[in-house]
Amino acid sequence: MLNVLALFGSEILLWLSHKRVDAEPQGHKLQIQCNEDKTVDIRIKYEKVSSVKDALREVPDRLKKNLTQGKLQDMAKAVYRAAQSLT
Repeated sequence: MLNVLALFGSEILLWLSHKRVDAEPQGHKLQIQCNEDKTVDIRIKYEKVSSVKDALREVPDRLKKNLTQGKLQDMAKAVYRAAQSLT
């Protein structure tokens, strides 16, 4: 279940257990925000993501270990879609 929402000029492409994939067209930023542990947002270079497989490689290991395989795939797909929206 991937919902796309518009919020103040940015596009939230996935909201998944306190994590969200966020594309900001104005600043050409792609990030994963982690709200549960108040860590710094994870910035991803969208230029490196040209497939879901690339997106999966860009998701940090510390996030991967806390997600089921299905949720990890959902996150990778959202990162890929976010990257495509910025190109």
